[in-house]
Amino acid sequence: MPWTQRNDKLIGTNGEILDLWPQEFWYLAPARVTYTPGEGVVRPLEFAVLLHNAVKGEGLVTSLDVLLSGIEPSTEKRGAAAEAEALLEETRQSVNPALPSRLRSYFLNYDRAVAERRSATMFRDSRRLVRCYLIRNGGRYHFADVDVYERLEGRPDDRVLAAKYWELFQPKTEDELHRLEVLADSALYFPDWQEFPTLDDRVLMRWSLDNPTPQREERG
Repeated sequence: MPWTQRNDKLIGTNGEILDLWPQEFWYLAPARVTYTPGEGVVRPLEFAVLLHNAVKGEGLVTSLDVLLSGIEPSTEKRGAAAEAEALLEETRQSVNPALPSRLRSYFLNYDRAVAERRSATMFRDSRRLVRCYLIRNGGRYHFADVDVYERLEGRPDDRVLAAKYWELFQPKTEDELHRLEVLADSALYFPDWQEFPTLDDRVLMRWSLDNPTPQREERG
């Protein structure tokens, strides 16, 4: 195992030291590892690419900005949700382009119970709840109020509300804590990587035969 976790440090066998955010976060990772020809609509982002990469990196996963380098940022969302994403990205570039883009970030949860609730209400595909740590070296982060995003759906011209999303959200009550989402454009460390599944290339090949022009996927 090349990495050893010691308090807020990650130490490699070659002497490399990475700084960890001391807070443990929770991530709802796509977990699909199978595909049957003709089974219907399956989006490429449903596959367990991150879990696969975590195994290959023995716990360490690179940032999405690095992983998707050369690919135009986009969203798979449609309708009002896609309009909200477009407005938020345009607003970010205007008010504070140094903040991480929602189109190139991992969405992390501060609390396991909150993540479990979101798993039941926000996703239709298979997700696996896993704990992780932010790598602070070179990363970008934003603590946001997910309620602002939800209110933006159906309001594609509300730039004032969109700008509010990019303000630092510091929960003061239990209810506000449940609305916190953490955007991380950074590398992540998954301490339980040895329990994760990997993707068989034959599964992706079967999927690609049914989807001749798939979105490019990156695997380690």
